[in-house]
Amino acid sequence: MAASRRAATDGYAEFVTALAEAYAFPRAELTWDGAIAPDLPTLPQLVLCPRALDFPRAMPSRCHYDVPSVTVRDEVALPEISAWLAGQPVVYCALGSQGMWRPQYQHLRAQVLALAAARPDLRFLVAGGREAEARLVARAPDNALVVAWAPQHAVLQRAAAMITVGGLGTIKECLWHAVPMVLVPALNPYDGPGNAARVEHHGLGVALSPEAVDRGELAPALARALEGAFAPRLQQMQAEVRAVEAGDRGRVLVDRALRGEPLSGGET
Repeated sequence: MAASRRAATDGYAEFVTALAEAYAFPRAELTWDGAIAPDLPTLPQLVLCPRALDFPRAMPSRCHYDVPSVTVRDEVALPEISAWLAGQPVVYCALGSQGMWRPQYQHLRAQVLALAAARPDLRFLVAGGREAEARLVARAPDNALVVAWAPQHAVLQRAAAMITVGGLGTIKECLWHAVPMVLVPALNPYDGPGNAARVEHHGLGVALSPEAVDRGELAPALARALEGAFAPRLQQMQAEVRAVEAGDRGRVLVDRALRGEPLSGGET
């Protein structure tokens, strides 16, 4: 579904229009031709993602990839979570910042707990948000720990696989730690489907529809991830991500823009 159609039904268009008016941004320079958000075609676009993660395609010269954007935090997990991560292997399920209130996310978490009950050889860590936590704890088998929130970098350092909905921040953090992904992107209708398509294109994980999950395909998808089907490409992409994050391309491009200089190099 195009961004403009989604925005027309969820109030996003009104929010963006009000924001543009508040900052006196020329309305004629804002379009809804972008894939997941309004586009500003007269401005340079800094893409907070490695070029290597995109499809092989030509992009406008105003698009500048390889801008560092992963905040690698030295996180310390609570003792309960640290003790849980000491058992291997651990499957991590977290559905992003919107997962606290979307009912379809709660359904997926319940399905993950059902999968945990069928895989007593694994440990599952499920982050559910405060409201979901109380409901899910009652369903959790002995090999599943349900928490309101988990320190994601600390968990991904130990996780054998992650189940999520395809937010780009989470995908980049999984790539930083070379963790294979099982994605249900239709539950994240903005950037999830496109992100998941790229993950599959590069052999970094597998994407499932909600209907496929309901048919029981979550279990074999997770088995593929745990068996190392995506390990070679994950290691290559991890190197790409870490090389981008070691640079200062974002600062350089912003400095040029503030000085009124052309941002030469386009998408390179």
